[in-house]
Amino acid sequence: MVKIDLGLYSIVMKYAHRPSSGKTIYYRRRIPKGLESHYDGKTFCVKTTGTTDPKLAVAILVRINTQVEKDWERLHQGLPLSVSDEVNTSVEEVLKPFGLNRFGRGLAEGKQDFNESIFEQLPDKVKTDVVFNGLSGDDLHQTVESVLPTDLKIAYGRVHDRIQLVASDYCEEYIKIKGRADDKKFSQGVQKSFEVLISLMGDRRPCDYYKADVRDIIQGMQELNWSSATIKRRLQNVRAALNTVSDYHDIDDDKGHPFKNFDIPNAGEDATERPDFSVSELDDIRKKLAGDKSDLALIIRIVMDTGVRVSECVGLMADDIVLDVDIPYLNIHRNSFRRLKTKNSTRFIPLAGGALDAATIAVAKVKNKVLFPRYIDQIKGKVKNDVASNALNKRLSTIIDERKTMHSFRHTMQTRLRDVECPEDVRKELMGWQKDVSKNYGSPSDLKIKHRYLLESLAWVRQGV
Repeated sequence: MVKIDLGLYSIVMKYAHRPSSGKTIYYRRRIPKGLESHYDGKTFCVKTTGTTDPKLAVAILVRINTQVEKDWERLHQGLPLSVSDEVNTSVEEVLKPFGLNRFGRGLAEGKQDFNESIFEQLPDKVKTDVVFNGLSGDDLHQTVESVLPTDLKIAYGRVHDRIQLVASDYCEEYIKIKGRADDKKFSQGVQKSFEVLISLMGDRRPCDYYKADVRDIIQGMQELNWSSATIKRRLQNVRAALNTVSDYHDIDDDKGHPFKNFDIPNAGEDATERPDFSVSELDDIRKKLAGDKSDLALIIRIVMDTGVRVSECVGLMADDIVLDVDIPYLNIHRNSFRRLKTKNSTRFIPLAGGALDAATIAVAKVKNKVLFPRYIDQIKGKVKNDVASNALNKRLSTIIDERKTMHSFRHTMQTRLRDVECPEDVRKELMGWQKDVSKNYGSPSDLKIKHRYLLESLAWVRQGV
């Protein structure tokens, strides 16, 4: 237990545990006998509040305890704490013949046929109770569920809305629907967003959250000293998951969740500008990498004078670099192992300066279709973006003293293009941000215009220090 001194009086938080003074406060409660097997034999249920502030922890502990008691009630009823992929597949097979999806959604006729099928599978004694004793409501459902195997019990519960999707279910289902379970960065980002939601507001159905809850979540994140950009990213993850899953499974009640629109007080005011590279720093990098034909040097040079993202560069294939034309260019598009950040990221980028030289060398030394194979996971079929970024940033740190990263090249390219008076629509097309591209997009005249501005950006002198 943790004691909070409120001046005139103090309170003791039940189930609160703090390993040592000043450390994070945890929820800690003994698991009831008979339920330990659901927690890998553990004696206590332990969850973090994510805060060291006792006053903030009070509300979080109450929400965690409410959810834990719901979980234990569910387990006492014989329902699983969570449903495995194997069981979900079995439930899906049970419901499919009736035109119902694995969450029990579908036409009323299908639900009626399913109920009749369940009734036929009940033992005679239970049938007698149902028919002659007039069981209804919870008494009926609990009696039926008590004799059903796990997959039928879950299927029955879903059809009768006794097992409804809560936030944690939405998190897992969203990752599956998007087909990105193997994308560690994406999965962890979504999971972290829902962990925060559940720890602050409890694991509820989306329709059971309210606007006031969203405001409380934002306030809670701010009290944890999170930046407004981080808060926005977490809430956007939650919104995308709730929108996608409720629409995919046609869960009407949850489509009106309160995360569709939110307002973060003073959003953006705490943002810090990423520093550009100075002209002298760019010159130093060019000199140090001149003649270096290593993958890292070639990638840095391509990124520096095109402004492409690291993932876009390391995911290039030999055919993506078109050299035998009047204006050589990169063809940035989605392929079998590289996703693009947005659909607008597909674009043609003329090659100039060090980028043209590096691209030519890269194509000449390529041994297969992939330009930089060491940064491609051939088994999983995806770019090893984090591995590449770490290696590139480490190489960069040996050239310049400032702690600038590969992403700073992208910000610097924006400044370079703006300083040579490149029109905004052309800048956006080059950076992969333009929603509506020009009619001449990708034509020789279009490439010529972009090539001119990229050439002018090579002579950038504004920051010449």
